[in-house]
Amino acid sequence: RILAWLLAVRALRALYRRRRCSRTALPLVPSVKRRPFMAFTGSGLLLGYYHGVVTYIRDNFHVDNLQLSGISGGCSTILALAMGIDLYQILIMGLHMMRQ
Repeated sequence: RILAWLLAVRALRALYRRRRCSRTALPLVPSVKRRPFMAFTGSGLLLGYYHGVVTYIRDNFHVDNLQLSGISGGCSTILALAMGIDLYQILIMGLHMMRQ
């Protein structure tokens, strides 16, 4: 929580400086409506966590209009979300392949 507050304060301070230094006032709210964006970094041991997050998002939100980006393990999670693949089926398939 503290880190999130510090990042928010830093972003607001940078926005304030940018507005103060510019000759024309910048709008605080962009006039262009943007699509939501989701990105996952390389996961390492966070792959299960990423799968849980994506499963929750897919089950509770409309995900057809998302911009997606991912690296390494995050890429496999984002790919499954984009293709509509059930992540638990991927987990079971991986466990089955490990047994063979």
